[in-house]
Amino acid sequence: MVTDIHQDRSGFIWVATEDGLNRFDGIKFSVYRHDKANDAGVSSNFIHVLFEDKSGRMYTGSIHGLQYYDQATDSFQTIPLMIGQFNLGNVRVLTICQRQNGDILVGTSGHGIFKVERNGPQLYAKQVPIQIPSNLIIHLFEDNDQNLWVSTEDRGLHRFVKSSLKSSKAYFVSKKIQNNIITSLCEDKYGRVFAGNMVSGLFQYNTTNDTFQPVPSNENDPLPIADLRVNANGQILIGTRGKGMKYFDSVSGKILDMSHNVNTFDFSKSKVFSIYEDNAGNTWLGIYQKGLLLMSVNTNRFGYLGYKSASNNLIGSSAVKALFEDSNGTMWVGTDNDGLYAVPHGSKSGKHYVKSSENPSAPENVMTVFEDSEKNLWTGSYLTGL
Repeated sequence: MVTDIHQDRSGFIWVATEDGLNRFDGIKFSVYRHDKANDAGVSSNFIHVLFEDKSGRMYTGSIHGLQYYDQATDSFQTIPLMIGQFNLGNVRVLTICQRQNGDILVGTSGHGIFKVERNGPQLYAKQVPIQIPSNLIIHLFEDNDQNLWVSTEDRGLHRFVKSSLKSSKAYFVSKKIQNNIITSLCEDKYGRVFAGNMVSGLFQYNTTNDTFQPVPSNENDPLPIADLRVNANGQILIGTRGKGMKYFDSVSGKILDMSHNVNTFDFSKSKVFSIYEDNAGNTWLGIYQKGLLLMSVNTNRFGYLGYKSASNNLIGSSAVKALFEDSNGTMWVGTDNDGLYAVPHGSKSGKHYVKSSENPSAPENVMTVFEDSEKNLWTGSYLTGL
């Protein structure tokens, strides 16, 4: 149940889920879960959002409020959410962003927007008076022109021009509330703002007429968009609720299918709720109800031969015990209880030597393979000798 993914300045990959917070160091996962006896732990197992500010402090937003991670003590410190002198409890935090002026804004479900401030060493968040007709905030985003975009759960999307929070322009306002819900916003390298709608697909903001225009898709039905992310190549990656991952092609102006190069996972009906590109260019996907998927940037470093491949199922499913490349470039693969395979170099087909009535002397358990100076091939078997 992955909800968000983030890589911090130390290189750790953090994965927020509905059952705790996970930190991956490249080898193993450390899991943080709520413990009533530990005041320095996560306040809730249901983590909605992860965010790191310009100073490197990482925040978590959950169904029980706002916290930040103290790396020195490996602990989590609660940031009170204040309305006047009143400290709210168990506020659901859904979104966090930092503006260009340094302000850290926190969007909540039910209490509007808060700004993180400091009282000596103590951090707290004070409610911001903002002129929008809803306190159900689901996404905050600031573009390069310092416009603040505020997406609400029931009253559409609002844009505040630069530093002003007094008046806004509303978009996606209709009688059907679902048609109003903007789940994610992003800005590409050309300065174009895009919005993902929960039921009706991708939209691009047109600065000329101050409207959002729908982006065409190859799908018959509109895309239910869960997340948008601009990668290092300038592509807008699109996570959908039940139709896998797509991308926006700036050349054609259309939404196209991704070429995943992953044979062991079916993307066609997957729910990609979160997308993140790490510092090495790897793409991490949070697949709802299926966990975490890593799409390595070095996709061609290792190839695969075996029963899990539709195109390279050349050596069956038994354990490989011996490998030898002969003088002709043929790779001989000795297996446990499935005989010997010959895979010619660069070939998509091979030959299988296995014990049968026609070939009773073929080895079954091949432990070693060798070619002598006369190009005879020798095999050593576990049960049937040389």
